[in-house]
Amino acid sequence: MQAILNIKISDINDELLDVVKELLLRNIEIVIRKENIALEEYDKNIPLENVIKDFKDAGYSQDFIKDLQEGFETSTVYLKK
Repeated sequence: MQAILNIKISDINDELLDVVKELLLRNIEIVIRKENIALEEYDKNIPLENVIKDFKDAGYSQDFIKDLQEGFETSTVYLKK
């Protein structure tokens, strides 16, 4: 028997480790795959704060988030009107 787990970095916690431990105790082969983030079409109605929160929730590092936010804030996409 095999279990396939599609996870995000932010999903890794004690609860997930308990699931993995239980599966191993039952001699179940475990395949762990990193969940892909689907690219979405740009929607100018989504506030920048929501976009940044989504990246934080997906488990990206603080350095990446900082660079991303600075990039958005200086881009023509999120220029203040």
